[in-house]
Amino acid sequence: MVNFRYHLVSIIAIFIALCVGVILGAGPLQVRLDDALSSSRAQAQRTAQEQLEEAEHSLKLSEAAVAQMGDEIVPGTLEGRNIGLLKMAATDPADIEQLKTMLSKAGATVVSVATLTDNWDSQSMTEYRNTLATPVETNLAGDVPADLTSDGVIGQAIVTIMTSSGANQDLLRDILTDDSRPIVTFDESEGGQADTLILVGPRTMKAGIATAQDAQSGTGGPTSSSAWVGMARALASAPNPGVIVGDAGDADAMIAQLRAQNAPITTVDSVGTAIATLTTVLALPSAQAQPRALGGEDSATSVFPELQLSGRQAAPPAPNNEPADGAQSQSGGE
Repeated sequence: MVNFRYHLVSIIAIFIALCVGVILGAGPLQVRLDDALSSSRAQAQRTAQEQLEEAEHSLKLSEAAVAQMGDEIVPGTLEGRNIGLLKMAATDPADIEQLKTMLSKAGATVVSVATLTDNWDSQSMTEYRNTLATPVETNLAGDVPADLTSDGVIGQAIVTIMTSSGANQDLLRDILTDDSRPIVTFDESEGGQADTLILVGPRTMKAGIATAQDAQSGTGGPTSSSAWVGMARALASAPNPGVIVGDAGDADAMIAQLRAQNAPITTVDSVGTAIATLTTVLALPSAQAQPRALGGEDSATSVFPELQLSGRQAAPPAPNNEPADGAQSQSGGE
């Protein structure tokens, strides 16, 4: 009898404990846990929001500083230049407008805007471009370098169309703008020929890799770096060598690929930023000197080109360690 009562009391105690646990878990303790978790989530959200606001504020300050810098040093740097702009279907229209504004401040005139289609650099269209290069090369004026690739021939033809005029240029234009498989289309033309060309790429552009953005926009898959290298060589042969501005966010990005292959053209990374637009314009006056890799990515060699500001000259070094600018030494002279 004693053993039975003992076990009965033990069982009742267990059930009571379970009931108490369930009641507490569903009641006061649950409320406290929910309050603690909610407070933690709210704090994390406030911290993330504050960090985002700080980043946006810093970006606005940087863009304002770059805009003011551009207003002070850009005017007159490209006076009289006629600029042709090349873009792609995925190039952000805002980037083109921002560049137009900066070029206008520099005194340049944008005389034409053309769009390179997916047929220009799609790997799937390589054979088509190889076939097309034969009639294109026939109509190119002057000697065509023996080592010029099919993509290089097509790039040279696009540059020829935008920088000169004549019967051959008209025929080349007809070939490359053919409705069935156009290589390039012309969006705007103010008349006259460009003497300098700028290629503005998308904000994300990888060589040989189809991105999710490509799939959504319908742009035709993996791209060929050969087309970009060929165009780089063609832009360098324009009356005034041009610039390519685009993405160099990682090793597969197109600008990074051009730099890795030592393409003979000045490149600017971080397309879409105010500093990239300013750098592009500042790089044009001295683009003929030597190709440079400008921007903030790892593959860049400097952020800005050397600035040649009229009326400002660096003071020559003082001989024999004497103070420059007529400053008096601390040891005497007062």
